[in-house]
Amino acid sequence: MALIALLIGIFSPEPFPRLFHNADKYEHLVAFAVVPFLGARYIKHRTLCFFYWFVWLVLAYGLEYGQGAYLPKRTFDLYDVYANLGGVFVAFLLWFFLFFIYKKRS
Repeated sequence: MALIALLIGIFSPEPFPRLFHNADKYEHLVAFAVVPFLGARYIKHRTLCFFYWFVWLVLAYGLEYGQGAYLPKRTFDLYDVYANLGGVFVAFLLWFFLFFIYKKRS
């Protein structure tokens, strides 16, 4: 469900109304922190882990580029890409620390 919400937000034909200055940057950051973190719970193999996080880094740029390239009323914004990458980084750090805390307790 979170992935579907992310894709709807990225590829909706009309931009969402802004609640405050740079609200969309926070939306990007939160979306790209929540969705990868929720999916990372299911990774069991180390090699898949590196691939998973690499794919999310590519998606952080690629989805924003696709939005600007294929939706006429939407534009590519490099600061949105930075917010996406920041969200992936936050998700990775949270997953990394929780993974090792859980592993130490086991």
